[in-house]
Amino acid sequence: MLIHKRDYLLLFSLIAAILQISAQKNVLTPNLGNGSVQTIAYSPNGKTYALADWQGHIKLYDSHTGDEIRALSGFKYWINDIAFSPDSKTIVAGGKEGIKFFDCQTGEVIKTISERKNALTDMPQEVNCVAYSSDGKTIIAGNENNSIRQWNSSTGDEMMTFKGHENIVTSVAYSPDGKIIASGSRDKSIILWNSQTGQVIRTITCSRPQVQCIAFSPDGETIIAGFDDNTIKQWSCQTGKLLRTFEGHKSEVSCVAFSPDGRTIISGSRDRLIILWDFQSGIIIKILEGHTTWVKCVSYSPDGKTIVSGCRDESIIWDSQTGHIIKILKKVSDPLNAVSFNPEGNAIILGSGDKSIKLWSKKTGYKMQLFSGHQNWINSLAFSPDGNYIASGSGDNTIKLWNINKGNEIRTMIGDVNRDNWVKSVIFSPDGETIVSGSSDSTVKIWNIKTGIEKRALKVPLFEISCLAYSSNGKMIASGGSSVAIRLWNAENGQALKSFEGQSWNYYCIAFSPNNEELAAGAENHTIRIWNINSEKEILTIQGDHFWDNHVNSIVYSPDGKMIASGCDEHSVILWNSQTGEKIRTLKGHSGKVTSAVFQPSGKYIISGSEDGTAKIWETATGALLMTIVGMSSNLSDWFVYTPDGKYDGNNFKKYLHYVSGMTIMDLPNNDPNYQPGLLSKILR
Repeated sequence: MLIHKRDYLLLFSLIAAILQISAQKNVLTPNLGNGSVQTIAYSPNGKTYALADWQGHIKLYDSHTGDEIRALSGFKYWINDIAFSPDSKTIVAGGKEGIKFFDCQTGEVIKTISERKNALTDMPQEVNCVAYSSDGKTIIAGNENNSIRQWNSSTGDEMMTFKGHENIVTSVAYSPDGKIIASGSRDKSIILWNSQTGQVIRTITCSRPQVQCIAFSPDGETIIAGFDDNTIKQWSCQTGKLLRTFEGHKSEVSCVAFSPDGRTIISGSRDRLIILWDFQSGIIIKILEGHTTWVKCVSYSPDGKTIVSGCRDESIIWDSQTGHIIKILKKVSDPLNAVSFNPEGNAIILGSGDKSIKLWSKKTGYKMQLFSGHQNWINSLAFSPDGNYIASGSGDNTIKLWNINKGNEIRTMIGDVNRDNWVKSVIFSPDGETIVSGSSDSTVKIWNIKTGIEKRALKVPLFEISCLAYSSNGKMIASGGSSVAIRLWNAENGQALKSFEGQSWNYYCIAFSPNNEELAAGAENHTIRIWNINSEKEILTIQGDHFWDNHVNSIVYSPDGKMIASGCDEHSVILWNSQTGEKIRTLKGHSGKVTSAVFQPSGKYIISGSEDGTAKIWETATGALLMTIVGMSSNLSDWFVYTPDGKYDGNNFKKYLHYVSGMTIMDLPNNDPNYQPGLLSKILR
């Protein structure tokens, strides 16, 4: 029997596909929810939808179960818009750092298109909106320099620039046949362009309101736009004639979309409402209530049966026929603002936006111990020198002292009579007899631990105190904040000793070197400044990647003083040579700003906390990520830890963990060998 060459090719393709499927591993994936949702998109095949948020995360979800498939990492800053390719295999995203293409199957960045740089920030021009053409061959993006640019989606080559707007472009869309591009702008106009020639077909000028969002009807005959005067307007694409105004929202309309059959319009607004409109009559069909804040994005599923919407706190899946809520997706762990090791190095604490303190220690068998009582975010945490107590500072303007052994609160100290002030930093004195707190009321306060009475207040006029440090010999206290100077105080009598000034305005963290000879401070613009305390001279300036708002949020010396670890806005911990300022290595793995980083007392490990709601433990010598720790905010008693190779432990973890193979989601099996009780103890033993 003769076999045609074409049949061989088909056979080889089939074998390759089978091998690829069999080679796919089951990847342990956490269901962490989403934060401040900026934009939403359904895949054209209807199997998935994607959410992008203010922290640069894109998450891909199964549209039927609502389970997270994978996170797409590549942005350090916010994302403004996303769009699926017509074949559902690729996502294009635009934001503060330009444009990136992601492979939905792997989550990897395929290509990056850097917009022309902003002269003031040295960053790419911010991209506000993106769209794929219906054939998938091109993409368009509107940016902050008032223009729209078109690229070849395969090569990333720029094809054309559309200029005509006089203000920021807020929204772009291709017509269903791909022949027309529509753009809306803050200049109160909508422009229809020929997508092949770049020529203006028609300009629709609005009398007053700014254009927030636009959408073509499925037949391409009309276009709708949402405005900041609370209305939606509809025009004929052929004539530019205004056909109808939809009125019903009580605040600006931030997002609009057509149902796949074109019979219904959906809109979201700052009034927290989603309205479904009959397209032909303009009559309100139903109002969906459920969001707690401004609705920023809405999208219909391709079959029109469901709607997904997003706001600052959550995303919601709705039944489009009944208006009932099918599922609410909330971020299950709030941002971590503080992490620390105990003096022995065998216990860790996490303080987060859910107002709780979570402790894992050898004494409890590394089962989580929960401390609750604050009424606002935990901003700062510290272990006492003997490891028996925890001090916490909160946005509720209090400092609390906790007994670890008994698991209870000992006392509360009020930072200021003005409840609007936040306690930003707390530290113990090396002898463990006092707590020092820094607050947004411009004071540094010293408290007696045994009585809770304020011993002394050190006033820094007009400037918020955001960071404190105690010298290891107990003689000096350093304070920093929204000031050009770091101040040094006599710990015994509270007298001002010295002031260290640099070229920075805001200081977010400070640290003494182990020998108390140097003082390091982390500031805005990713800058670390180091002074010699005796000479008061700045001896070293470490400049990280220069983004205008990439701040150093945390800084700490290694126990031997040879390294400095800094946590920064660009989702990483960086290790520096403290003498030369040379970068040793970068610890990457977080998907949000790193707010806190601390060495284990032995120096062997580093723990970092992030706005992504996770804490991560790293090996100092290699920079290897060893473990991720998550304490739930949705249910404070739930927690889990997991390793890069898929091992895990925790409480009620089956609610938050599952396996993903390709695009398929699987529940954790019973008797899973990757479940390893006491996993954390293997690191902290």
